[in-house]
Amino acid sequence: MRNPFDNEHGLRGPRLRNYALHLGHRLGLRRWREGLVERDGMSIAVRVDTHDEVIVREVWDEAIYPLDGLGLGPGDRVLDVGAQIGSFTLLAAATGARVLAVE
Repeated sequence: MRNPFDNEHGLRGPRLRNYALHLGHRLGLRRWREGLVERDGMSIAVRVDTHDEVIVREVWDEAIYPLDGLGLGPGDRVLDVGAQIGSFTLLAAATGARVLAVE
């Protein structure tokens, strides 16, 4: 039988840990610590001890969504579906493109 907490990315442990942190926050038992990640004059606030930091580092430092080959520039439009906290949104907007981000 398949474990419902496993997924294709192998996030069983972190996913459960993050859910507990999120639940504690929603119940008012815990407050998120905020951090700031900066790159090329841009900065984004992240919640420490969550996937926020991991996602920003993947998008900004590891360039898992490379913009180089897209040729984005002023006047172009980008739809960022599943924007999370907006790390890709900021990169796309820095090219001059107009971005609509939806989570």
